[in-house]
Amino acid sequence: EYTALAARAGKHVVCEKPMAMSVDECRQMITVCHEHNVSLSIAFYRRYFPVVQKMKELVDAGAVGRVLRISAKTMAPFSPPNAEPWRLDAAVAGGGFLMDMGTHRFDLFNYFVGSPSRVLGVVGTQSLDAVVDDVASVAMEFADGVQGSASFHWNCPVGRDELEIVGTEGILTTDSLSGAGRL
Repeated sequence: EYTALAARAGKHVVCEKPMAMSVDECRQMITVCHEHNVSLSIAFYRRYFPVVQKMKELVDAGAVGRVLRISAKTMAPFSPPNAEPWRLDAAVAGGGFLMDMGTHRFDLFNYFVGSPSRVLGVVGTQSLDAVVDDVASVAMEFADGVQGSASFHWNCPVGRDELEIVGTEGILTTDSLSGAGRL
């Protein structure tokens, strides 16, 4: 609704994720923005962090050779539900940890190796009394045989936020997909 109102007013649109609650809603948003000649984007900002920019520069320069695999591991302790109750409400959040954190990692996968041609996943709830997921494992296949994997856990006592790119000539790893990430 807000995207359509902004587009009809001639305003560019930046959305948080999830973009919408269904594929049909996403298509409607894309259509109304196209019809009114305004940009529609999702707030995927992690690709602009210095560590990610450096990784991209090195991959594009061939520093790791041909990319063979990309993987992400994201774990976090969940704050008490009363601190951020909207995260446990699928009608508001669109899902759980996979929707909340996974989308940023998948954006980075697209940034480095393009869109996947095949995706397999397992999603579940291990420790939260909630209707949203708190754990997910995803396997992907990209062009040229590049493989990818991602794991997400919203139920760990220690946080991790890792990205690794494996190539024929080397490996790039960061320990944080934030402004504090180290290569």
